[in-house]
Amino acid sequence: MDEITMMMLDDDIMECTEMWNKYSFDAQRMSGLFDMLMLRYGGIIEDFSEGLEVVTAFEDNSLKSELYRKNVKLLLTRMENFRKNGYSNEGLKEFYINTGVKGGIEDITFNEGRKMVMDNEYMSAAEKNEIINKFDEMETIFLTPDTKRNKWEKMRPYVMWATGKDADTAMIALSLVLKIN
Repeated sequence: MDEITMMMLDDDIMECTEMWNKYSFDAQRMSGLFDMLMLRYGGIIEDFSEGLEVVTAFEDNSLKSELYRKNVKLLLTRMENFRKNGYSNEGLKEFYINTGVKGGIEDITFNEGRKMVMDNEYMSAAEKNEIINKFDEMETIFLTPDTKRNKWEKMRPYVMWATGKDADTAMIALSLVLKIN
C-alpha cells in the first residue's frame, strides 16, 4: 500500500470516528459515510463488506439509523485493524485471531461490557438490569480460583442465556465468556 493511501486511511479513521461520535443517530449522515467508506476501502481491505446489515428503502428512519450505525462502526473497526496489521491484507485474518478480534468483536473487559449495555438507548431499564446482573454473575465465576474446565461448566447457562438475547448483547456476553483462562 502506498504512503498516500496510508495517510488517507489514517485521516479517514480520525474524521469518520469524530463524525460517528457526533452524528451516529443521523441516518442520512451515516448513509453518506457508509457509502464513502465502501467506495473508498471496499477494494482495498479484504472482506471489508462481510457481515454488514442490509438497509432497505422501506425501513423506518430509526431502524435505518441503527443499521447504518452498526455498519459504520464495524467498518471503522476493520479500518483500524487493517492499520494495526501494517496496512496489509496479508495475515489479516490471523491478526484478528491473534489479537482477539473475531468478526469485529474485540476483547473487552466486564466494565466495558456493562458500559456498552448502559449506553444502549434501545433497551429498557429492566433489560439493562437483567444483563448487568448476568455480567456480574459471570465476572464472579471468572474471578473465582478454579480450573478452566470448572469455570466453563459454570458458564454454560450464561452461554445459553446469551443466545436468547439480541445480537449485540449476545456478542458482548460471549466475548466475556471467552475470557476464561
